[in-house]
Amino acid sequence: MATPAAKKPAGRRGRTPSRTPRGRRPTPGALDRVAGGRITKHESPRPSHADSSYLEEGSSRLDDVEREMEADRYEEMMEEKKLFPGSEEWSPDEERLFQLLFMRQYIPLMPPHWSVDFRGIPLPKILFATSEVDRAVIYSQSERDFRATKAIIRLIDLTASVRAFVQTNQKAKIPGYMKKELDQYVRWAALDGHYEHPHELPNLIVEVVDMSIGGAGITDYIQARLRGLAEQHRTFWRETPERPPVLYGLFIVNTTLLVLTVDPSKGEEAHVSYQVEVNFNQRNQGVWNAITVAIVVCLARDDMITRKQYFGK
Repeated sequence: MATPAAKKPAGRRGRTPSRTPRGRRPTPGALDRVAGGRITKHESPRPSHADSSYLEEGSSRLDDVEREMEADRYEEMMEEKKLFPGSEEWSPDEERLFQLLFMRQYIPLMPPHWSVDFRGIPLPKILFATSEVDRAVIYSQSERDFRATKAIIRLIDLTASVRAFVQTNQKAKIPGYMKKELDQYVRWAALDGHYEHPHELPNLIVEVVDMSIGGAGITDYIQARLRGLAEQHRTFWRETPERPPVLYGLFIVNTTLLVLTVDPSKGEEAHVSYQVEVNFNQRNQGVWNAITVAIVVCLARDDMITRKQYFGK
């Protein structure tokens, strides 16, 4: 898929490359596939054990310096958001995904006790500073934490595996291998959310895109795939009081993963929104590639959990 030249999320000053997330975002006018909606406060389901035993109710683990850094980064994020055509009309879930991906280096994302399982892996301490104020995004709904952290560590290893395939001239194996590993993480999320046998309409898809169809062909395929799924969701949810869920697409193009969304509730003209892309052949990006995938999959899982009552209908 031909993607526009774009700014990379800036890393924290002085941070080593292995701890700086990279990803490309579109410039004005480069893409017209931005989904619409209104930005409102959005809350996802949280684990009942959200570390409340560690802190007084309503307290935060972040110090003043971290809060100030987060605030500064937030201002940068709002400026970059202006580069996305139609971003002022994103749905709440698309807005939240954008914020989490942009701020992922500077905000708490995982439970504090998970840090033990990641010893030896270069992760900023702030990622484990979740609390009653800063709720976890990447966590286990079923409280099976070891399985959850093991699944993320496997995602972290995926970048090294892809680079090994490149270095040994086995590039043809990469897309299929990436899909297998991403599918496995999606299956973990389904088991964790106890919806391993949901209805036939997923809110997240992982697909390999055929490079031979060219840039325009790739763009057309991705948009048609997500819009087709959006139409199926509109038909299904029309018989319920629920709005269709935002749909997430993880599309593998060679060593690159494209993250896109679409809001089916916007109707047949709903645009597909390019969120970010990550390169699994990029040195020292294993951690941030994994965090990116985990954020998307966990958001999709949380939404599926709220809809389990409609499964099987």
